[in-house]
Amino acid sequence: MSSTRTAPALDDVGGEETDYYKYRLQTRGEYEDLLTELEFRSRRMAVINNYEAAAYERKAYWTEIIAAALGAFSVTGLGIWLAQLQSTITSAVAFVQLGTLGIFGLMVAFVVQLISKGSERVLPSFSKRAESHIKAAAAWQRLAQRAKSFRIQLDNPKLDISTFAEWYEQLIEQKEKLSSMIIIPQSTFNLLEDPKKVFAEMKKQRLMFLQYLALEHMDSKDLHVKNA
Repeated sequence: MSSTRTAPALDDVGGEETDYYKYRLQTRGEYEDLLTELEFRSRRMAVINNYEAAAYERKAYWTEIIAAALGAFSVTGLGIWLAQLQSTITSAVAFVQLGTLGIFGLMVAFVVQLISKGSERVLPSFSKRAESHIKAAAAWQRLAQRAKSFRIQLDNPKLDISTFAEWYEQLIEQKEKLSSMIIIPQSTFNLLEDPKKVFAEMKKQRLMFLQYLALEHMDSKDLHVKNA
């Protein structure tokens, strides 16, 4: 006794295709939301890391300035002042004063030396941290660009839903690595918690790019660049 396979009705096939189309459309919209959110969060982290890098660069700059100023003071100002004072001493009272001032001078010199030695350790630390934040900002910016690139391709009819899932999984794995790469102070997160501040930075970069596009279409004679 032979068995025969019944072919599916055309209405059933059409119904399955319609259901799949609806499912794909809904899933596509959800992945668009996920990618848009990931792109924004990545750009926010890029802004945060750039902010931290600038802060450490300022700390390194002022530490270097203060150390140089104190070093110059200890070598020139304090030394000359004590030398002149020593040459004018003729009495026992003045000698006692010199002893007091000498102790004070030694204390100042010790503090200056301590700050100088400390700055030798602090400066490389500040510079290294600034460099780490710059690299992290670049990595977050790249992640944001990848999310945007994937989002643009969501309307490709040749791509399956599983492809969207693979894309998002790749981005999430990269996000986890970047999140553990460097520590951000909570105060910085709180400072840049307002989305308007992040958007303002993104808009500033966008306006610079639009100005670049406008300059591309200008004649060289219309470009007037001031020499530094």
